[in-house]
Amino acid sequence: MKAPLRPWKRLDAEFRRLAEQELKRASADLAAPEGAEREEGIHEARKRLKHLRALLRLVRRGHAAFYKTENTRYRDAARRLSAVRDRTALIEALTALEKRYGLAAGTSFAAARTTLEARRDAAAGTDMGPAIEATLADLAEAREHASHFTLPHRPDKAGRIVASGYAETHARARKALAKAMETEDADDLHELRKHAKYQSLQLKVIEPLWPRAFAPLREIAATIADELGSDHDLAVLAAEIAADPGKFGGKEEREALVTLIGQRQSELRASAIVAAERLLIDRRSAVRRRIRRLWKVAGQKAARPAKPAKIEELD
Repeated sequence: MKAPLRPWKRLDAEFRRLAEQELKRASADLAAPEGAEREEGIHEARKRLKHLRALLRLVRRGHAAFYKTENTRYRDAARRLSAVRDRTALIEALTALEKRYGLAAGTSFAAARTTLEARRDAAAGTDMGPAIEATLADLAEAREHASHFTLPHRPDKAGRIVASGYAETHARARKALAKAMETEDADDLHELRKHAKYQSLQLKVIEPLWPRAFAPLREIAATIADELGSDHDLAVLAAEIAADPGKFGGKEEREALVTLIGQRQSELRASAIVAAERLLIDRRSAVRRRIRRLWKVAGQKAARPAKPAKIEELD
């Protein structure tokens, strides 16, 4: 989502503008032809659906029914398109592992790569036409619904809505962090990853409120999401090895691969947890107040005409 919110504009109009952009681009992504271009198009469309869900979370306080309906629509559409991308992610995880530890890409764990590529190709061989058609129909309906989205016009109310939406994402990330630190469970870490991703996308949307502060925070949140995303891919890879060990090479090859997976997961988790503790240090109430005040300041600044600087005459 390249275009951020403009706090001096009506919030519902800004939502319609951003939603229309993402929905239109997602539809174009899904129009890609067969082959690698279609796979990339599906991947891009899924990312845009995630952007839309992050945007929805910012305004859910203002229209709960709209949020519930459209969030479910976007979530189900993304799941419908996930099969090939999920398989490709495991191959990318293996490649990244080889690169990280200076191994010969494509040959160090040849049996594992062969198995993963075969499973990816099987998923890619599935006829995605019906899924894409259904998703395009969903996107068309979503565009129609988004075009009628309305919120209260009062500027102070708009600030409260956005502040509550972002603070809710922040609070859920804090809760997920506490649980992940307690359990160190892969699913709990993945939950933290999802909230960090939404937070990074929302920080991009509200960045005009305070660019010098929010841009670095956005990068931190995005890095946390990326690191925990890689951790999740490795966890899935380890589970596939455990479920069908014979498909992943001999005993020595499997043990070496599993050892490196565990080592890399430890590195990724340690880095992400430290960063998340810093990013999420504030409580929900403090975050909500800050966003509300920044929204108010941004609106006041936009309403004030720029005054020409006074130039003193020299004697």
